[in-house]
Amino acid sequence: MKRNLHFLKNYSGHIINIIMIILGSLGLVGNYYHSLGFPESVLISLFILCMMGIGFYCYFVKYQIMPKKLAMIIIIVLLLGMILLFQNELTYFIDALQTVIERDYFLNFDELLPTDMYSRSLFFQMVFLFIGLPIVYLIVSSICSMRFSFMKILSMIFLFMFPIFIRHELTSLNSYCFIIFICFQFLFTVALKYTYTYTFKGMILSLLCVMSLLASSYMEGNPIFQQETSSVLSQITDWFSHGKGNPFGNFLRTGMSGDVDGSLPTGNIQLSRSLAVTVKADIPFSSYLRAYSLANYSDNEWHEVTENYENSHSLTIYSEFLRLNSSLPTQNVEITTQRQYDFQFVPYYLMDREQQYPVLYDSYIEHTNYPLEVIYQNVYYYGDGYYFVGYDDDYEEYVKRHYLDVPEELSIQLSDFLADNGIDDSIRFDALSAVESIRNLLASQAEYDLNAGTLPNDKDFVEYFLFENRKGSCTHFATAGALLLRELGIPTRFVRGYTMLASDFDNGVAKIPQYRSHAWIEVYEEGKGWIPYEMTLTGNIEGISTLLDDTVSQNQQTSNNSQTPTIQSDQEIPQNTTDNPFIPQESTSSYPYIEIIVQVAVILIFIIVYRYITTHWLMLKTRCMNNNQKVLTYYQQRWKLTPQHQIDDECKAIAYKAKYSSHKISDEEWLRFYELYQQWIQEYDRSLKWYQKLIFRYVLGYK
Repeated sequence: MKRNLHFLKNYSGHIINIIMIILGSLGLVGNYYHSLGFPESVLISLFILCMMGIGFYCYFVKYQIMPKKLAMIIIIVLLLGMILLFQNELTYFIDALQTVIERDYFLNFDELLPTDMYSRSLFFQMVFLFIGLPIVYLIVSSICSMRFSFMKILSMIFLFMFPIFIRHELTSLNSYCFIIFICFQFLFTVALKYTYTYTFKGMILSLLCVMSLLASSYMEGNPIFQQETSSVLSQITDWFSHGKGNPFGNFLRTGMSGDVDGSLPTGNIQLSRSLAVTVKADIPFSSYLRAYSLANYSDNEWHEVTENYENSHSLTIYSEFLRLNSSLPTQNVEITTQRQYDFQFVPYYLMDREQQYPVLYDSYIEHTNYPLEVIYQNVYYYGDGYYFVGYDDDYEEYVKRHYLDVPEELSIQLSDFLADNGIDDSIRFDALSAVESIRNLLASQAEYDLNAGTLPNDKDFVEYFLFENRKGSCTHFATAGALLLRELGIPTRFVRGYTMLASDFDNGVAKIPQYRSHAWIEVYEEGKGWIPYEMTLTGNIEGISTLLDDTVSQNQQTSNNSQTPTIQSDQEIPQNTTDNPFIPQESTSSYPYIEIIVQVAVILIFIIVYRYITTHWLMLKTRCMNNNQKVLTYYQQRWKLTPQHQIDDECKAIAYKAKYSSHKISDEEWLRFYELYQQWIQEYDRSLKWYQKLIFRYVLGYK
């Protein structure tokens, strides 16, 4: 027992430090594995890097010095190995990387080599080790050496944020590992300043782990994790502008939020090209990827139903109708997302033979990791069919109670709008004709435009779209279309998700970008169920998907004064083009400089804060100390840069008095010591070369 306690006492501190090395490596290097799109094979290299970090730490414990030469030799060997063994791959890799950087494309390492080179796993292993080794060395150095600890922490925070600045996403798991590591390092190397017992360190580490677990489980998802930089910057812009009416324009990014969100866009929309959803299927097919539906429109938002319908299967009612009236084939589809969602993306038309997917709030099914069985052929079946046995009449009554509401004031305007255009409620008996009539009416009254401007604070979303602004995105058309159909007595609901085309599939995998996020409607037909309809002028999923693809790929900023293309009723729908990542593409932002302005502002704020902290660090550090402690802290800081024998005698005498005697340093002695310290700063600065002065003044903050 005593031997175990002795072992625990001697090695617990080392065990905690090793845990921190692993957390830091997973947090930093692991995020690079995810964000840069390395193939899964480099997980072996990630494990090797963790072992190298532990090896560096053991070397320091034994020799009390970091293995700089060893780390440098390994880096040189890796570089030479790539040059000698993979010359062709390295050349192609560098050229492709240069093209990505120049054109500002989405960087994905596993796509920088042609398909016939994907088997070169060793090459990616060496690239990953080459990138990760300096980072692991920095992590170990921050744990082992107290020198420049604050600078090391800032460097690691910058490395952690780097993927965000190149428009990549972070993973929550790795990010929380980094947060635990960096908080631990800050507490013990900067804030606490002293070496505490292993028991105290263990308590702090446990507390940080518990806090991170609670934060990841119960708090709203962090906007940095699993969102690319443009989304984060747009949120920062919103924070600065307080929402509507900001001087730069209120920008919204395409994509889906992690939870059910009924908010509608109040400003211009920018198309985000980051990856959203990956779909695997044996047979390519086109379909909406349905996320959720909403029932009630009020206060410029859509809301869920106020009364839940138990055991609802509204997503599969029409699928059962089709299966009864035709022999359409089905297949299993696997869907994975880049971030966590409360709901499951579902292609049309879902089959639930075992009724294992209950529909929550008559809106969506919960997230599942199991494949979904769907009817994969395009379905345009609107004729009469057989009512299938077991059809729920009570659900139809529920639909009429919840999917026909229109706000009272808006109802009067919509009714007059329909009457003025020769549409009355007699058309409700033919849902397809009603939808086509409403879609054509919207096309004649408004244009599809992602730069619809800012919604005035005192205006209704639909009213402003139909009667004043007359331009908007898919959410404008879907919202207005749903309410107009309800005014005709046709139950309709608003739906959000993504569009997917058969042409998106490559070797059975379709990667759907964020800009394919879309809004459409579902119309309820008695005896059949909910049927999806497109409300934009394109009229179908192929048209709207092609429009979004072409909007991203074309240079709209130069051709039409930085405006996203609009669709008039007499325009043709653009044809699809191949989106080659190595063909120049331009940003679709209508305000191309807003991100640059925000980025520059963030950088300037960081520089100002950094400059203030570094120049006032000793003052902040010693503000609660007595004079003896102040003298010793400043003396130690000076001793780090100057050999002891070069410190003047007067300064040394005051420091020794503070250290080795019971004398309490008076205010006059402290002020004299501080004066000598400042004189030394001036003299030392004059003795440095110009590049050393830059580091001394502006990096280390001594002047």
